[in-house]
Amino acid sequence: MDTPSNEKRRFPDVAWPALAFSLWACRDLLVVWRHSPLDRFEWLAFLIWLVPIPLYWRHGIPPAYRSITLLLGVGLALTLAGIVLDTHSASHLGLVAILAAFGNRSRFAPLWWISALAWIPLLTMVTKSLPPTAIYAIRISLALLGTTAVLLSPTPRTPAPPTPTPTP
Repeated sequence: MDTPSNEKRRFPDVAWPALAFSLWACRDLLVVWRHSPLDRFEWLAFLIWLVPIPLYWRHGIPPAYRSITLLLGVGLALTLAGIVLDTHSASHLGLVAILAAFGNRSRFAPLWWISALAWIPLLTMVTKSLPPTAIYAIRISLALLGTTAVLLSPTPRTPAPPTPTPTP
């Protein structure tokens, strides 16, 4: 249940363990980013993609509790599916959903979520016929597009609580 708009909304206690679990499940990203020639600069796209999260937390409050728990649930389900089915792409998408819970506020947030493909090796499978420099440019451009869209869009403001009318 959402709390009144004049109070800070409570972030679910399960969010930090869910993030840690998802990061552990995606530990293969570090190896891929370091050793795969076509996946170079994914780490840079990841850092660009992460920029809205600390800025959001510095200046805002968490979004509605329901949307956070939905994204965390989807993220955990995808992460578990990735582990059980040994599909790294599902785990990576789970990490995207969990990170999205930490920074989901703008109306352009879905564009930001889609731009996470910039740092997921799945993009390499789709673009492997292109020259490496084109793949690098696509990665960085995609990350910049999603991040810029979220940072430049106006954030929804929570309405001020109604002023109570004095009783005679």
